[in-house]
Amino acid sequence: VNMLITKLNDAVAREDYKAASQLKKELEALREQTVTDSGEEATGAQADWLKLGAAPWLGDRLNNIGYRFSTPAQTSMMQALVKAVIESGEMDDGMVVDSARFEELCRDAVLRAPTGSGKTIAYLVSALTTVSTDLYNREKVRAQA
Repeated sequence: VNMLITKLNDAVAREDYKAASQLKKELEALREQTVTDSGEEATGAQADWLKLGAAPWLGDRLNNIGYRFSTPAQTSMMQALVKAVIESGEMDDGMVVDSARFEELCRDAVLRAPTGSGKTIAYLVSALTTVSTDLYNREKVRAQA
């Protein structure tokens, strides 16, 4: 799976969307096979960093250095440490809009995965997202004071 995700990232970087599409189909088929074999819903499928709750600046940087999709280990770590919160509101013109934000779940997490599965990036993305959010909130409070 990790090798396929690496190839997918490379194909997108080369703008070879035909190869990327084929690799994505292979990953989905592999995921479906895992679900069928285990009888359980698969967790940890590849995902976009921003959808997982990574700080926007960090998601952009990961994208720029070729990590466009997370590995299953990275996805699992982010899902364990970050929770999406959907908020609805009404604009001045009466239009109802939904917005998403992410909250860090304050808990410890351990990730056990084979070499090359992206454990280091999984820990760093969650840690840097938490730190950057804390710094942003601190600056926001200072600006309001």
